[in-house]
Amino acid sequence: MTDLLWFNHLIKDNQIKLHTVYRFLAKPNRY
Repeated sequence: MTDLLWFNHLIKDNQIKLHTVYRFLAKPNRY
């Protein structure tokens, strides 16, 4: 159970990081 909670926390943290990176790459005036 604790491993499942830790894995869920890891997935959520990675989703937040991927979401911020995606938003950074999706800016129209990046170049």
